[in-house]
Amino acid sequence: MRFARSVSITLVSKGLVILTGIVTSILTARLLGPSGRGVLAVFLAITGIATQVGGLGLHAAPSYYISQDKSLLSRLVPLLMSYSLIAGSFLGTLFIIAFAAFPAFYSGMNWIFVLLAAITIIPSISVPLLQGLLLGVEDFVGYNAGELAYRVFYMIGIVIVLYLLKLHLHSALAMTSAAIFFNAAAFLFFLNRKGAKPALIFDTSLFKRIYSYGLRAYLVALLSYLVVRSDIFILNYLRGPSDTGIYSIAVQFADLIFVFPVTLSTMLFPKVASGFADAEFTVKVSRFTSFVLGGICILTYLSAKWIIPFMFSNQFLASVPALDLLLVGVYSYGMMSVISSYFGGKGMPLRTVLIWIPGLLLNVALNLILIPRIGVNGASISSTIAYFLIFILYAEYFRKETGKSPFDLVIPRRRDFRDISDLVRLKLASMNK
Repeated sequence: MRFARSVSITLVSKGLVILTGIVTSILTARLLGPSGRGVLAVFLAITGIATQVGGLGLHAAPSYYISQDKSLLSRLVPLLMSYSLIAGSFLGTLFIIAFAAFPAFYSGMNWIFVLLAAITIIPSISVPLLQGLLLGVEDFVGYNAGELAYRVFYMIGIVIVLYLLKLHLHSALAMTSAAIFFNAAAFLFFLNRKGAKPALIFDTSLFKRIYSYGLRAYLVALLSYLVVRSDIFILNYLRGPSDTGIYSIAVQFADLIFVFPVTLSTMLFPKVASGFADAEFTVKVSRFTSFVLGGICILTYLSAKWIIPFMFSNQFLASVPALDLLLVGVYSYGMMSVISSYFGGKGMPLRTVLIWIPGLLLNVALNLILIPRIGVNGASISSTIAYFLIFILYAEYFRKETGKSPFDLVIPRRRDFRDISDLVRLKLASMNK
């Protein structure tokens, strides 16, 4: 029941996050247009990739160790704050140098953009590290409230700078940066409530300990992020900010759909790490995910042609076929995330790292072939094929380790619906007491 309760809390919070994200997305799309939206997407992709590169897998390692020893929290907060400052400053400097050396690669960008992105890398690295600590101590209120507060802050800021004050793209980028700083501060607030005081202390011995797990988690996180976001950079380089803005809407819808499976996989991870959940429990979670996620993808396919132009204007009509072509990949990636959490809780075997390499290489190769020929839709097709390949490789490895076939993971059983019905009845009964 604790697992169901944590999932329920997180899904409610994610629903509010989605709502604020939709409002923010509509405003940025309508007020900035495809080109401005494309620049904003690249800004977020740069800070996101820097987060993955600089994170060293430390977002997963603390959760893994704290699930087994809660006393580590007070030592980990100062360590991760110090690490974020060091790694963020280093990567921000590298980004400035890269822009100075290869400005043509950053189409539509200028020095204001570059400096804002470089500064924002520091809190961007800290956010998943701090949120991972809250997950490890199973503080789901802080875990979700910190993210929701950030989304609300960002939405209000965008309303003020773009709609009320009618300022330009650079103001939107500045607000994006301020919101990410606010997000890091919110997570520090909730960690402080758990008794972990913010400080800058680099504990070398503790860093070596958590990095032994973090290296493999780092490679998985980095490769997965590159699989998901490399198409943004390739599309922007080959077709420019306008096409990137069109594609970013399709990607955002995909990200919204990902919320459901990623929530389940996030809650599953500490349960597996602590020994609470086994392969059979993971299979049940996977089948439930398959049923709900499949339904969401079908509804999205049927409704996208009305929703996207209504929300974002007819300038983004080309986002509809791009999203349609992404949906099989979205389903595949969502299912893979559940299986991946099982292996993460089991210590992140090396094979789970290697699985991502063919997916990344295939995605980059297909993007380079298809984008020049069919533009935005080529990016969607490339991503879908890559996501499907990675899911198949994960499912096959899960079968080898547990004896559960891919069909066991994706096809719901009658008893699954009975279990869900019983859970709903119990929840309703507890609410009426």
